Formats: sequence, structure tokens, C-alpha cells
Amino acid sequence: MHFLDYEWLTEVARVYDLQALYVSTQSSFMDQIAGIAGDIEGLGASRALSAFRDRLHLLVMLHRGLIEGYSKLLGPSGVGAGGPKD
Repeated sequence: MHFLDYEWLTEVARVYDLQALYVSTQSSFMDQIAGIAGDIEGLGASRALSAFRDRLHLLVMLHRGLIEGYSKLLGPSGVGAGGPKD
């Protein structure tokens, strides 16, 4: 590992953690969709849709962060922007 750029490795770890959070949040969101649909009668349509919107907004923010992280790691060519030191 001594031949890899430390900053690049740190960024890879950060993106890996963000990806794990995204996958977990996505799974939770899918489970919550069913719950929101069941709660429409109890919460009211407006509150249920507001909860849905907030959860979807979080997922979109995580998605954007992942795209930014991937772009940073891969660079404009999509091949890699840090990787092993020359």
C-alpha cells in the first residue's frame, strides 16, 4: 500500500462509507414507502406525502454526494484520478 497516494485512499474510504450509507438508506426508504402508504389514513395524505418527500430528499442528497465522490475518484476520463503513485 506504500505506493498508493494517501489522500486518494482516504477519499476512496470516504466514498465507500457514503455508498454503504446510501445503500442502507435506500433499503430503509423502500421499507418506509410501504409504511407511509399504510399510514395515509392515520396521518392524512398531506402529512404522509410530506414524510415521503423528506425521506426522498435525503436519498437524493446522498446520491448526489456519491456521484461527486465517484467523479472525484475517477476523474474526467472515468479511469482514475489518484491511484498508485508513479
